[in-house]
Amino acid sequence: MPVQSGNSFFPEPVVTRNHETIFVTEGELSFQIDGQTKSAPANTFVYIAPGQSYAMANFGDRQAKAVASTIVDSYIPKIGQYLEGNQRFIGTVSRGNEFIQGNVTSTKPQAIGDGWIYTWGAFDAEGSPSSIGVTFTQEVLSNNQGLDAFQVTDPNNRFPRLVPHLALTDQFDAARVYDIPFPQEVVAKTPFNHMGFYANSQGHAPLMVYDTPHFDVHFFISSLEDRDLITGLPQDNANLFNFPPNGFLNRDYIAPTVPGTDIPATGDALQGVHWVDRNTPEFNGGEFSQTFIFGTYAGQVNFWEPMITKEFMEELSASGERTTKKTFAIKQPTRFLEDGYYPLEYSITYNRDFGEYTISLDNLTFRSDNPLGGLPPIPGGMPPMMM
Repeated sequence: MPVQSGNSFFPEPVVTRNHETIFVTEGELSFQIDGQTKSAPANTFVYIAPGQSYAMANFGDRQAKAVASTIVDSYIPKIGQYLEGNQRFIGTVSRGNEFIQGNVTSTKPQAIGDGWIYTWGAFDAEGSPSSIGVTFTQEVLSNNQGLDAFQVTDPNNRFPRLVPHLALTDQFDAARVYDIPFPQEVVAKTPFNHMGFYANSQGHAPLMVYDTPHFDVHFFISSLEDRDLITGLPQDNANLFNFPPNGFLNRDYIAPTVPGTDIPATGDALQGVHWVDRNTPEFNGGEFSQTFIFGTYAGQVNFWEPMITKEFMEELSASGERTTKKTFAIKQPTRFLEDGYYPLEYSITYNRDFGEYTISLDNLTFRSDNPLGGLPPIPGGMPPMMM
């Protein structure tokens, strides 16, 4: 039914399923978005997000004109747009809970069996990064012909590389490691250098915790050349056990060890020592479905990593929604190795229309390497711990 605003009435509001942007070119229009009224004079953009109800009306005494555009989905890139060579385009990007117009750039998709995978970055109109991520088609997750990320092999051992787990090697299949560069704009404007996409068909240590099929989605700060120097062998212990100073890891993060030893349970070749939130469900009587990891090597944080089970991702695609997105806060350090844009959140998304999964670092926010320029310091710092 019509909605009253003062002595005037808006038409009955509608709920949009898409991203709607309305640019007022002449006159003035009035909008009611989720019950809130606002005026938009000429040369003003009005954005309506999916799920919002809105109505608009001209309550003035002269003609008003506007141009409307509809974006069916958010900025997440789509494979079909790149097979013709388009790897940069205008799109809707998110900044926290706000959606704005921006730009997206992507790498060229690479094949994994019958599927495709690529990395991307989203930037606002001023060129500041808002999100970075990796997107892959559903065939990468599961394929009955043995052509998914957990099963394919490369005779040249390049894409993927087979990398044995150093802890309990005889109990787990080697990780299949897909190294993918980020677009140059991402490397230039964030601390992140490349993607290390690990498919673990049997999981890895610790036993009874992470021994289930899952992906380790490493957003590496270190270069691929520096990663190749990480052996994880005993002669590398000086670097593995050289932890960052207080503040570079959140105080809730610990490094699990092999029971009865001081050996990091996930101190692996090409990676480093893995740190996990002590309050995460899988270390407190619950089950592992998704979690967030930090990695360190030679005294520095060298990667940020969402870790997600195959089952969790399959549940996303079974929801029946056009787009299913789960977003989680990242417990923040108080110090950063270099100035740059770091994420406050990470998201796991499935897009039914395009059959794509996305893992992204979101709500990128500028942080300074000055200890006083990051988030407010935590009293007492963060003493590195083992368990």
